[in-house]
Amino acid sequence: MKNSKLILLLATLALISVGCAKEMKAGDTATVTPPVVNPTYPPTAPPGQGAGTPGDSWSYGNTVTFVPDSLTIFNTYVATHPLNNPTNVKLNVNIIDVGGGHFGGQVKLAYDDAGQHYEGYFVAGTGTNQKYTSYGTNKDVGLYHAQYNTWFNGGQNFTGFFQDAYGAVVLVIDKVVSQGDAQSGAYVSGSLWFKNFTQSMAPQGSERYCWFIYAGPYDCRSQTVIDKSNAYPSGGYRRLGTFSGLSKAKAFNQ
Repeated sequence: MKNSKLILLLATLALISVGCAKEMKAGDTATVTPPVVNPTYPPTAPPGQGAGTPGDSWSYGNTVTFVPDSLTIFNTYVATHPLNNPTNVKLNVNIIDVGGGHFGGQVKLAYDDAGQHYEGYFVAGTGTNQKYTSYGTNKDVGLYHAQYNTWFNGGQNFTGFFQDAYGAVVLVIDKVVSQGDAQSGAYVSGSLWFKNFTQSMAPQGSERYCWFIYAGPYDCRSQTVIDKSNAYPSGGYRRLGTFSGLSKAKAFNQ
């Protein structure tokens, strides 16, 4: 009888041990979390604060080689001076999710020509549209500055507006290549499109970015960027060139 009780006790302990082992293994698996990708910029230097600010650094975001479609189209984009033989053309993307999957920040395009270095700095704000004195006619109050800068088509495409003093560009991503299971391992390819402002004696107001302006020389709207009905911008934009190998995690700070 004692031997029977001992055998029963050992069997019970064995079953408990197996159950505990299974629970421990399952618990260990449940606590595994995906790696966190830290932002490329320090907290004191967020993107989109303006050229010359601490966040205006090529070491933040991600930089790739940019290939203009032609010298003619590059000259049209530059507009302010004729180009000779531009070299070392680079694109930097440093943007952040400002809320709800809307990405604001900065896109920079740089090149060397005739012994000079040039940089274009394009911004989509990281805040929201505020009311201003307009006799009740102001629109889009409360929308993100980067309202239309979103992913679509199941995360395979992105289009977004960015602006400087001379015009606007649309960043297009039309290819995402995953380097493994982790989303942070994805590299993207795409193009940059531009639309220069029409020359005007009237200055642009500071209350709205050009994609919220509905008429006049500073209107840079594109319906396909706004409604995501196409991967490429409409509304008079022209393709400037292409890029590839941009790190999604670094460029989008995710």
